[in-house]
Amino acid sequence: MQCIDTGSQVCNVAWSKHSPELVSTHGYSYNQVVIWKYPSLQPVTKLAGHQTRVLYLAMSPDGESIVTGAGDEKKNNVGREEGRG
Repeated sequence: MQCIDTGSQVCNVAWSKHSPELVSTHGYSYNQVVIWKYPSLQPVTKLAGHQTRVLYLAMSPDGESIVTGAGDEKKNNVGREEGRG
């Protein structure tokens, strides 16, 4: 078991269906979405766009994209390749 200090509240975690990665959503103080390599838990990319805590995360049935929602009433869609910097 590993422990990573994300510097913010972790609100959701989902595992990739296609690669050894996971995605997490965060609240205060960064309000971001992070894609992590597993098992190293090194960040692949960090996605900003919400102004408040990212409370909702859903993955498409084919595992190719995610949608997030927050109290700022923004909805962000991210496709598999879009999330890689």
